[in-house]
Amino acid sequence: MNTVEVDNMVSHIRCILDENETHTELSGISGERQLSLEDVIQSHLVSGVDAVTLLAPFSMIECDRSTAQADGVLVVPADILKLGWVKANSWNIAISQVHDISSPLYKMAKHGRVGSVCNANNPLAFETVENLPYVGVSRTIICFPSIDSESQTQSSIMYAKKASITNGRINVGSLLYEPSCLYIAGLVCDSMGWAKNRDYKTDAMLMLGIQPQMQEQVNG
Repeated sequence: MNTVEVDNMVSHIRCILDENETHTELSGISGERQLSLEDVIQSHLVSGVDAVTLLAPFSMIECDRSTAQADGVLVVPADILKLGWVKANSWNIAISQVHDISSPLYKMAKHGRVGSVCNANNPLAFETVENLPYVGVSRTIICFPSIDSESQTQSSIMYAKKASITNGRINVGSLLYEPSCLYIAGLVCDSMGWAKNRDYKTDAMLMLGIQPQMQEQVNG
């Protein structure tokens, strides 16, 4: 996953705002008892990158891969933001749709009807979420046809990771950097109550390939 310096990203977003906001909006926002504009920007970095990642197509995301397993099922990573696909070594293809364990399909697959509802060319995956004592929320993915225990390491989850800041750097994909900066600029305008500004979120959506008719829902 690509990472960038937090200070560089904050400076870039500050430049976007400086170029498009009036001087009076940017003046008078720093002081002994107030956050600086840079502080406001940094407070939105993680949520802004996550929001853009959730909206972005997987073709623009630098995905991570997990092979963590327990008791014959794939374990969903704790840092997952959204699931790309699931692949088991006993399948011929990867799948992107994961059903809830409450689905009637799960009962059919679990009770020996695998051949009638799924096979290696048409597999099924189900996610289960449990609240475990002393552990917290545990998320796993059960595969049908089931994972071959003799070669489990070939089975994996491809996923988009949550944004986080570590040692002054934030993980953001290279293709999502500019849309994220624009989207965060929009979040800053929202938090500052600035009415006169470019529609940064709309520009971010356009960079993600999202059509104009979808933007009102995103900006709302």
